Amino acid sequence: MHGMPSSDPLTAPLVKPPTLAEFRAEYKKADDFCSEVQTIHNAAGEPAINELRNAGQHLLAALSNDLKSLDGANMISALNHARRACYEASEAGIIFCIEIINKFQDDYREIVITDVVGDYVNHMTSADNAIKMLQSGRQENFNRDQDHSDRMDAFRDLAKICQILTVGRNELNKIVARKRSEANRWVLGIIVAIVGGLLTVPSTLDWLDAHDIINFFPSVPPKSN
Repeated sequence: MHGMPSSDPLTAPLVKPPTLAEFRAEYKKADDFCSEVQTIHNAAGEPAINELRNAGQHLLAALSNDLKSLDGANMISALNHARRACYEASEAGIIFCIEIINKFQDDYREIVITDVVGDYVNHMTSADNAIKMLQSGRQENFNRDQDHSDRMDAFRDLAKICQILTVGRNELNKIVARKRSEANRWVLGIIVAIVGGLLTVPSTLDWLDAHDIINFFPSVPPKSN
């Protein structure tokens, strides 16, 4: 569970330099996650790619010339950059998903969405929680070198929600079209009623002579010079 102390050396706070195997596992996780985000977004974001590049540079700097030893400080930096790549990719993915969700809300703001998307309220709650998570990550004291599995999970949840909402658009569009058609018929009925009422005006005027019609309208006082 998130928030519980982890015995995994890749997710626990760093107290010693990671081994090459530990770094390789963390780097692969970051690289795979960036690719995962790219499946829903054209790019995981330049910051995430830069972090992966920096991780590789620190790994090269950590290697001794004879490849038999590793510099601890550079290994820690390499692992931290890999973790930051997960943070940057998750942020880019979450922001993109939130934009999709906001567009969905705006498109169907005038109809009841829960008739089509049954778990809509819970989905929007997940979106709100993800936004709060983004905001917390922008605080000065936030540590981007920690494990970001919670943010990765948040992105995955939002990606599923976006897929559900996209599927629901077809039925929601039918509802919108039906309501628009009903509104158009209502407006047309009002217009027909108004036109029908106006057509009775000439027969009414037949009962009035010219003098009565003139007196019917208030006189306009002449303009003063």
